[in-house]
Amino acid sequence: MDATSFGSDLVRDVRLGWRALVRTPGFAIPAVTALALGLALLATTLGVVNAYLIRSLPYPAAARLYHVVYAPVGIPEPRGISAMDWRALADVVEFADSSASTRFLVTNGGATEEVFGVLAAPQTIGAYGVRVAFGRGFVPDDLRTGAERVALIGHSYWRARFAGDSNVVGRRFLASSVADTAPPGTYRIIGVLSGEYRDARGYARGVVDVVTPMREHYRTYVVRLRDGVSPAVAERRLTDAVRGVATTLPDRWRGVKLESLDERYSRSLRPVLVAVTFAALLVLLIVCANVAVLMLLRALRRQTEIAVRVALGASTLQIFRSVAIESGLLSGVAVLTAFGISAAALAVVAPHIEIALGQPVPRGAAALRIDPSVAAIVVALGILTAITLSAIPLLAPWRHRLAEALRRGGRGATDSATTRRLRAGLLATQMAVSVALTVGCGLTIRSALHLVRTDLGIDTHNVLRSRLVPPRRAYQDSVTLTRLNDRVVTALRKRYADRVAFSSFPVLLETTPATIESQGTPGRGLDAGSMAVSTNFFPLFGVRILSGRNFADTDRGTSQPVAIISETLARRLFTGTDALGQRIRIMERQGGGDNPAAALRTVVAIVSDVRQASTDEDLSDVYVPFFQAASRYTSVYVRTSAPYENVFDSLRDVVGRIDSRILVGASSSLDVVVHRQLGGAKFLAGVLTTFAIVATMLAVFGNYAVVAYAVEQREREIAIRIALGATPRTLMRIFLRQAMVVVGIGVTIGAVGALGVGRVLRAQLHGVSPFDPGTVAIACLAIGVAALICVWRPARHATTINPATSLNDA
Repeated sequence: MDATSFGSDLVRDVRLGWRALVRTPGFAIPAVTALALGLALLATTLGVVNAYLIRSLPYPAAARLYHVVYAPVGIPEPRGISAMDWRALADVVEFADSSASTRFLVTNGGATEEVFGVLAAPQTIGAYGVRVAFGRGFVPDDLRTGAERVALIGHSYWRARFAGDSNVVGRRFLASSVADTAPPGTYRIIGVLSGEYRDARGYARGVVDVVTPMREHYRTYVVRLRDGVSPAVAERRLTDAVRGVATTLPDRWRGVKLESLDERYSRSLRPVLVAVTFAALLVLLIVCANVAVLMLLRALRRQTEIAVRVALGASTLQIFRSVAIESGLLSGVAVLTAFGISAAALAVVAPHIEIALGQPVPRGAAALRIDPSVAAIVVALGILTAITLSAIPLLAPWRHRLAEALRRGGRGATDSATTRRLRAGLLATQMAVSVALTVGCGLTIRSALHLVRTDLGIDTHNVLRSRLVPPRRAYQDSVTLTRLNDRVVTALRKRYADRVAFSSFPVLLETTPATIESQGTPGRGLDAGSMAVSTNFFPLFGVRILSGRNFADTDRGTSQPVAIISETLARRLFTGTDALGQRIRIMERQGGGDNPAAALRTVVAIVSDVRQASTDEDLSDVYVPFFQAASRYTSVYVRTSAPYENVFDSLRDVVGRIDSRILVGASSSLDVVVHRQLGGAKFLAGVLTTFAIVATMLAVFGNYAVVAYAVEQREREIAIRIALGATPRTLMRIFLRQAMVVVGIGVTIGAVGALGVGRVLRAQLHGVSPFDPGTVAIACLAIGVAALICVWRPARHATTINPATSLNDA
């Protein structure tokens, strides 16, 4: 066969296939609609997954950027490694970033504000692909001690603070780093950065406002490996280098590890997005199951047509080609429709996705789109669907029953017993698949709702938080800090009475774990979050004291060191023993023999557990008196219904009378913090609930389409029964009795299949068993009842048709 003949035959088959689909809208419309919705749902999900998990951070050679982990959580970092000579590692490390992020206190017009900044080496800005829009970048002389203080400012900060003034270069502002003991200094602006610059170590923290030259040597925490160098090789070289320069190595130290910056950034998002992708795949599987059953039922109906074509000389390949063309047309239309639906959905989702997930899209909201890679996946799935659907009709037993099909093709014929059994089997399979996949959707929804409804253990309603940052130069030691904290606590208590509390570390943030050891079992410590809190902290937040006493104002540096531990820590640290009166040692990560926290402390109370996040399962916490652990950063909590601005002004007024140099951070609601903490879980719950509703609708829609199509195939049989005297009520009873058997078998098989679905989803579930009987029962009941309704409606319609019309049209 030449190319011209093949082309003309193909065009003819395409036309015939299109006409065949147009003539059967009861099959074509449900099939295309279901496939388009399933593919669109998956395409939209993949668009979000691609933007967050697959596409790298917006840095040159981002795939080769790694975070250097000198020691795991709970083990102090080796000392003395700031002296590492990175030039000796130049054969494996292309770029070593020793810059440090900080917060700058910028004073302008008598008001002090806190901005995000970076202390950077000259090559840092260029290494991350950031350009200077105008002005100049850093030069080596800018790093010289005693040189003029200069700064680059971020593009957003330039527009917000300096109104986009093009003459900003050369202007000066007064600022100091919160980590610097030097007094505030005057910085001269030498340039404005182009676009947004985010610090590689904390991409999600926000856009950098101010960049100043790094004049002190800091540890390197970000490296870019040379092309072709594996992380394993680099880890061995870095471990050897650390061993060579470290003055102290912790006992449990096992070497340096490298963690991909991409992986580090997406770690918290990965479980959420993977669960959403699983849900989208479940929906697509339901759709494919529906359409596959429709294809098989259609093939059963076309047995006579196929038998005639084979009798006239058509080969199996020709039969397959005609069916493949029809399947390809179905899938092609569905893919094109899916692209349109997905593009519209992403346009709606883009403005809200960053708020919902709590992290910016690495390459901006514009990255939330159907790019070529996502489009290729959707097209590939469309092709795979077309091939699968093309093969489905070949499963029909037409080759072994050609003569029977021809013989029974007359007007008076009805379906054979084999055809009826096969059709019943297909309907039962449809029910089973619907139940199993609906159970999967139900499990993921219950998991997400568990995260959303998790009791954090504290009452944050109407609690506002602010942060106090004293100037480091004026308060350099624990004595001056304790005196300052005493004055601040006394003054704010006079203003707010028992509605104010204090802590050394903000609640609802992941604390740096400390190692907690009991006096009786040295060397067998447990990791726990450590925080210094005031006497009113527990009553303010509704944390229950289960046994023992609360902290008192007399618990100070000169009194006996005491501690309060959480219920979970007490159970783990003192198994089978009363924790009250026991003595513990709190060894902070940074270590240090003169650290007051390293003293033996007496446990004076056990309190209820507090979760720092909905996913916090550790629940081990230790609290020490606020005045027994001097802190440079103080979080102030006020329970009030007053507007944020009023509380902020009141705090500034009280603290300003003590020391006007203390930065008072803007007040924020802890309810908002909780909302952000649960943002990922709420997003997951919302998306999965939407997916489950869509999946259930598709399952019911598919069941209805399949049953309606099957009933349509039995119209000849119904007409004959009515002609022989059967009443519509009798026929309805027959249909429902047969349907109950089929649905019962299908639901039972689906319940068994749900066990396998739960096993697959086990790693993605939180707070729900993968074999939850309640979810299985609800899914079985919902699909079963919906299936019987799906049988009743088309069967009732079929019994109202004039039998003469059915027999003449058949």
